[in-house]
Amino acid sequence: MAGSHYTVCRCFESDHIEYGRIVSQRPLIDTYTPDEFRSAYLNGSLSTFDVILSYSSLEHSGLGRYGDALNPWGDILSLARAWCTTKEGGQLL
Repeated sequence: MAGSHYTVCRCFESDHIEYGRIVSQRPLIDTYTPDEFRSAYLNGSLSTFDVILSYSSLEHSGLGRYGDALNPWGDILSLARAWCTTKEGGQLL
């Protein structure tokens, strides 16, 4: 499924969040769907990140195009959620 996505980097490792399932053969890349990422965060198995980079993603949140609910604050909520997974002193780009 084409659409917005998030890529989360840890030095030479990369975690990628996509609405559709991604299969990666690279051992340093972990992939998540939003539901998997949310579950990992809630059960405490998700580590925090030095840098979070969002490219062409946040502005689509809350528009209902990728299975999310219509929400006029969707972009702000998505930004806040990303910030919650950033290490203290980390960067969100």
